[in-house]
Amino acid sequence: MIVAIKLIRWLIEKGAKLLVALLSIFIVFFAITVLWPKLKSSMEDISRREIEQVRLEAALSETTEKRKLTEHQNEVEQASLNINLGNLTGIRESIAAEVGRRKAQAKRNFELEKSKLTKDITALENSWPWFWNIPARYSHQAKIEAKKNALQGLRMGSALLGDDHELSKREDEAANKIKSSKTRIGATNQDIEDLRQRESTLSHQLGALLGEVGLLQEMTRSWQRFKPWLLTAVVALVFAPIIWAAVLYYIVARMATVQKPILLRDGSAADLSCTFPRTSINIELSPGDAICCQSEILTQHDKCPKQTAIFWSWRAIGVSVLSGLTLCTRIKNGCDKKLSLALSASDSEMEISEIVLCEDSEMVIHVAHIVAIKGDVSVVAKWRFGSLHSWLTGQFRYLLFRGAGSIFVAAPRGIEGYQLEGPVQSVEQRIIVGFDSRLLYSVKRTETFVAYLRGKASLFDDCFSGSGMILRRNACPANWKSPFEKVYGPVFAAIGKLLGF
Repeated sequence: MIVAIKLIRWLIEKGAKLLVALLSIFIVFFAITVLWPKLKSSMEDISRREIEQVRLEAALSETTEKRKLTEHQNEVEQASLNINLGNLTGIRESIAAEVGRRKAQAKRNFELEKSKLTKDITALENSWPWFWNIPARYSHQAKIEAKKNALQGLRMGSALLGDDHELSKREDEAANKIKSSKTRIGATNQDIEDLRQRESTLSHQLGALLGEVGLLQEMTRSWQRFKPWLLTAVVALVFAPIIWAAVLYYIVARMATVQKPILLRDGSAADLSCTFPRTSINIELSPGDAICCQSEILTQHDKCPKQTAIFWSWRAIGVSVLSGLTLCTRIKNGCDKKLSLALSASDSEMEISEIVLCEDSEMVIHVAHIVAIKGDVSVVAKWRFGSLHSWLTGQFRYLLFRGAGSIFVAAPRGIEGYQLEGPVQSVEQRIIVGFDSRLLYSVKRTETFVAYLRGKASLFDDCFSGSGMILRRNACPANWKSPFEKVYGPVFAAIGKLLGF
């Protein structure tokens, strides 16, 4: 139960501060390592993408102009080809007409020449010279043979169609021109197709680039909208400890002044005593008495049996755990004479004091300072949920030690007892170790806000009135921090460690 209460109290006091500290570290780290590099990279990407966009737009415009020029040239070539095709058709038709005309003329000439030669041959064959005129007969025969050869050559038709080679040559030249024009048009069409593909690729790249630039611009606009909120959050985190401290000081703590004090036990003050703190203290153990102490502080003892105790008391396991009296050393005097023991502080700064209780005494003690318990001492818990003082300090459970015996407490520079008589005494809350249960206990707000904010004073001072003893430390805790340091101490420590300070 005590462990659970301490854990809940620690969570209440430290959980929110730890959460704020972690949140602050996360925001600073996130802003330094993520937001700023991302924003810087986004701005550089926007500039680079805008340059790339201009380059792509220029390349796309150039490609489009080139494609249009090529298409125009292709149209001109196509028109020229159509003209050449028309000219070729006309040439072919004129050649065909000329060939037909010449063939008809050649045929007529052939028929005329054939008819003439046939008549000449017939006439020559019918008009032979006299047989005694031998030379004339040979001459006549030669004329007939010549006419027949001429008729044979006329039949071959080669002389009459000699001009057809020039016409065929002209036709071949026209066909070659048409073929070269078609080749140029095919190459131009391929160039146009390549330019269209390049134009499509550039258009796709430009569209993707415009999408990325739009995304980066949207991120930049989002950052511009988020910046004021981030600045507000940082300012709120910086001033949150001060505001929270002011709320606690001027509102919450102020309510404690009008509350009724806590009285744990009625009656007159008991006879209590507290020895002067020392680094080493001598103890006499009467016959039948027993002492339970932390093993490391027992430095001297008479020859007597020692035992290992799991807990100081099985009825107060929580107290045993919180005070360190677990697996501790127990010595019981079974002899008929007193035994001498010595307890020494395990730390050079620690000093030990002995609080002597009587039968009718009850002492509220913070168990974290207990190092040993001697005699017949018991502990009882009293709860106070109905008092605002308990809610303001977070202490609802008060542990009262009673019975004849001694309680040994230790702290840096030691713990002393102060006998209180009469009016209300205000004591710094950090140095209170315990008090007599018959005293009226309350808390009040410390007088100076600046001292509380700087960590020089607690938010509350413990107030005691009546007759009885209070236990107080001779030195304030060294690790006491202001509210600002409690929240942002881990942040500055992490930044310093990151920077190598």
